[in-house]
Amino acid sequence: MIVDTDEGDAKEPFLFVSINVADVAKSTKYYTEVLGATKMDTPYKGAQKTAESVMLSMGDGSTKLELVQLPKGAKVDHALASGRFATETEDGAPFYMAEKVKSAGNSVLHGPIKLQPHNEEVAIVDDLDGYEFCFVDARGYTNCVNVAYEAGGTSIDYDFRARLEAASMSKNPKLEVAKVLAKDYNVKEVAGKVQGHIDSAPVVVFSQTSCPFCKKAKELLDAKGAKYTTVEVDALGDEGYAFRVELDKVAGSGTVPQIFLGGGKVGGFSDLEGMDKDGKLDEALKTAGAL
Repeated sequence: MIVDTDEGDAKEPFLFVSINVADVAKSTKYYTEVLGATKMDTPYKGAQKTAESVMLSMGDGSTKLELVQLPKGAKVDHALASGRFATETEDGAPFYMAEKVKSAGNSVLHGPIKLQPHNEEVAIVDDLDGYEFCFVDARGYTNCVNVAYEAGGTSIDYDFRARLEAASMSKNPKLEVAKVLAKDYNVKEVAGKVQGHIDSAPVVVFSQTSCPFCKKAKELLDAKGAKYTTVEVDALGDEGYAFRVELDKVAGSGTVPQIFLGGGKVGGFSDLEGMDKDGKLDEALKTAGAL
């Protein structure tokens, strides 16, 4: 619908998106409680403004969505297209949104994964009427757009993409995705590097720069005044994925953080925090020579 108004942005001239829903009350609850939208008191100029429509604001308020009630008993007919919204988010948000949707009992259609070769974080979920939402982190999306202008930037390896999607739908998606992204690597060499890091310091934290639990683990060690070494696996390029695969062999998990104390496995942040709550962390740090 073309709206006669001076509102809007020159680069993104959409005021809002209007969609039909089968049950506006249930949809409003899903969008506000699960997807984090805010119900607006005053709809935008051009909105249908019926007694059975609701205007929602998402994120920083720049994304607005109008839900319009269909006649009672009618369902949304998507025909040949599901209807998908692509929404730019902050780093880490696609993984967070996927967990929220999953915990609410709704569908996560794809991911959450990091798409290659541009590393954008992506999660695609659906709503109660089958509309799809694709959440993409801002940093990864920018990388993706920039690479498109480079030589070969628009070529797609469909076989690799299919293997990546299959891995993301497996029982252990994080590990299986890491195996696909690691591609062919020298197992002995990478395993040696991982073990070398573990043996290099009293405390070693295998981390990821955008991981909130990695940050909490470092903050706890900092609060103790402990000496530790950090290995940011996402700063290692493709080898970082190989590190995750080899970490899984050593620690029983390739997720981060993975913390080693005195060469022995501690686990993740909750394990480190548990040691502290049990009064065992200080003594273990002293024994390892980290204090």
